Amino acid sequence: MFDNLFALGIIVIVAIFLGVVIWQGLATYRIKIEASKDQSYRMLAHEAVLAQTRAADELAELRSRLTEVERLLKEID
Repeated sequence: MFDNLFALGIIVIVAIFLGVVIWQGLATYRIKIEASKDQSYRMLAHEAVLAQTRAADELAELRSRLTEVERLLKEID
């Protein structure tokens, strides 16, 4: 009788241990997925900032050219 209870106790302990290991494995997997998504968003944000900086630089260049054209037109009048 005690042998059966002992075996049952061992089986329960092993089952709990396996459940915890599987649970933690899934939690680790979810964290890795979230981290890769976070890294993707960071890269996307960095690329957006670079594009915005380039656009601002080009806009500044266009403004200076427009100012020069306006100055030339005023000289012609």
